[in-house]
Amino acid sequence: MYKISRGFIVSDSYQNGNEAISINGFHTGILYEDKVYDNIHKEGVPYQTWLDDFSGFGQRTITRDKIN
Repeated sequence: MYKISRGFIVSDSYQNGNEAISINGFHTGILYEDKVYDNIHKEGVPYQTWLDDFSGFGQRTITRDKIN
């Protein structure tokens, strides 16, 4: 899970970074076989590429939870 402490998250891959993909500060992706999949990156992208694609205001927190 990608979290920004002040709400808005933008993705360079969505509307050239001109429109927020989240207004509550949370965005979630699924890491599978070294790629992250989400509603923006439906074909999957490498983990670091996924992290670098997002920006927002405030502290950035990344949470990785294992799904059993």
